[in-house]
Amino acid sequence: MTTSQEGVANVSAYSKMNLISAFSCCILIRHIECNYRMNFSFVSNIIKTLLFLILFSLMPKSYSKPTQNLIRHVVCFKFKQGTLLENIQKVEKNFSALKNKINGITSLEWGTNNSPENLNKEFTHCFIVTFKDENSREKYLPHPEHQAFVSILKPILADAFVIDFTP
Repeated sequence: MTTSQEGVANVSAYSKMNLISAFSCCILIRHIECNYRMNFSFVSNIIKTLLFLILFSLMPKSYSKPTQNLIRHVVCFKFKQGTLLENIQKVEKNFSALKNKINGITSLEWGTNNSPENLNKEFTHCFIVTFKDENSREKYLPHPEHQAFVSILKPILADAFVIDFTP
């Protein structure tokens, strides 16, 4: 499971816990109303509202806002016409290997374009590298292993597109 998936799973588990707690309190209030023939409607509505506000105010902040120092480094490649498949596979293998060679990379995913929109502008490969923080990214760019990879890539690279963001 990637870091972002873990974050979503944690939010979901936390939300489910809160919903179950709130639901249990509502059932308990309803049980008291029915079994003891008491009319707690006004009081129970206040209690339910307070429970709702308390439980949902404890929810973690949205994961769409930057709440951590992770940096996503998205790199797309367009290879020169006539590039041999074995050379492209060498790039795929060597880029993927950087995760185990450079500290601070928490995940590395890649794939080839499969979009039906035909808007890829001949970029065929996309790599997404997640760094634990900005310091890790700063060490990655001049790192000897990264530079060795770049020397394998450059002779067959027609163009590259890079964008970084904080999730």
